Amino acid sequence: MALAEGRAFAVNILFTNNTLGRAAGTELAIRDLCREMRRRGHEVAAYSTQWGDIARVLGEEGIPIVDDPGQVPWKPDIIHGHHEWETTLAALRWPECPVLSFCRGIESWHEAPCLAPNVVQWVAIDEPCRERLIQREGVPADRVRLILNGIDFERFRPRGPLPARPGTALLFSNYATSERLLPEVVTACQAENLQCEAIGSGVHRVVERPEEMLGRFDLVFAKGKAALEAVVSGCAVIVCDIKGLGPLVTAENFMELRRESFGFPCMTSPLTSEAIRARIAEWDPESSMIAQSLARETCGIGAMFDAMEAIYREMAAVPVRAELSDWARFASTFFASLGSNAKLGRELRDLHRQSSQADLPTGAFELSKEHSRVRDAFRKGQSARAELKTLQKRSGRGTAPGTAKLRRGFMGLFS
Repeated sequence: MALAEGRAFAVNILFTNNTLGRAAGTELAIRDLCREMRRRGHEVAAYSTQWGDIARVLGEEGIPIVDDPGQVPWKPDIIHGHHEWETTLAALRWPECPVLSFCRGIESWHEAPCLAPNVVQWVAIDEPCRERLIQREGVPADRVRLILNGIDFERFRPRGPLPARPGTALLFSNYATSERLLPEVVTACQAENLQCEAIGSGVHRVVERPEEMLGRFDLVFAKGKAALEAVVSGCAVIVCDIKGLGPLVTAENFMELRRESFGFPCMTSPLTSEAIRARIAEWDPESSMIAQSLARETCGIGAMFDAMEAIYREMAAVPVRAELSDWARFASTFFASLGSNAKLGRELRDLHRQSSQADLPTGAFELSKEHSRVRDAFRKGQSARAELKTLQKRSGRGTAPGTAKLRRGFMGLFS
């Protein structure tokens, strides 16, 4: 192990993530972990095949960013992995290195755990993720740790007392768009005489430092870590996103919601403007302020970093022993399960390249842009096809006004 002078424990840590692109959940987690573990004396690097804003920020700070796990400037002592594909590739490249597989999502396919022979620890960000690892993915329960999200209290400082009635509201979501979530929230806020704003990539308003604006709002609509940041800041919070509507965060339900990461499992109500108005009517500034106190007592980011470093120390003390036959079986099973998906992705990419006649991308930044273009073209195609079917049904003959124009637009999505 690499030991820094004057420090009892310091290791080389390779972090993995599916993207190092826009400021979102796991990308920000990687950024914060890299910064803090380097501050604590560890050597850190980050691996992803998709680069963007977060890769650029970390690179400018002198943290090695690689799109091949074999390109790190040193041999890793620990691999801290997010996302199955990237963690597995790093684990295969460094078979004698102990791996931590971290799960931060209950639904996404890429949040599946790595099951390579050198994984010695699995970590879940909340109880639903822990249940996924154990019940759906077959990870032994005694090998799963729970480390809840933490907030930097120096960044997210308390606002003043909440008013008797809310006057301002913020929709804080990367998934809200002009077609989903935003209309319902805005309609509800207008009906309740609330001034409403929205931030997030879906509304083309990405805010790098949300802590500088949260204090201006009485009520925040959010999920996940964004909801916790708002609670810590002293805002009243209604949990919601495109999946549905959750509760107003109160002193009574705060701890339970925290263990669920204010995520999808607690969004059990339909997302309608009427339901949102009903949540707003539950306004209880005293209970919201008690929830803030609970959050600032229990949700510090320092404790989260301490817990992660303690696991790194345990991992470093455990030698990895796996037979070649174990690796052969694992690799064969892993690639067989993903083979058809990889082929489909390759065919879509080649179709895009043939139709666009653009120059072939070079480097992780350009490849990431191409990935986004292919994905966006497919999503636009789905939307256009649905709109075309609607127009055809209205006309009864497929010749409604605008149908021909829409069909031409659909055929040109990949060009």
